[in-house]
Amino acid sequence: MGEMTPVNRVTVLDRAEAATLYAALPPWISAFLPPPESSQLIAPIKTLTPAQLKKIVLALSTPGKLSDLPTKTVNLLIFNNATVA
Repeated sequence: MGEMTPVNRVTVLDRAEAATLYAALPPWISAFLPPPESSQLIAPIKTLTPAQLKKIVLALSTPGKLSDLPTKTVNLLIFNNATVA
């Protein structure tokens, strides 16, 4: 990749790099981000900590939908909107 400049924990990429990375994202992630061509690519993007990500994933999950789980297994299901097996 080209020159990456850290700015308050944000890395600024050129448009070609951003487009390449955006195209590689799963659809359920890219649905929450503006396409690179519509942004200035200089707006700070908040970085999530592992604890914050865990909290979000647990909040988005649906409890009690799985069956035949081993004992003491957490019964939470989260849909990632994957359309390709």
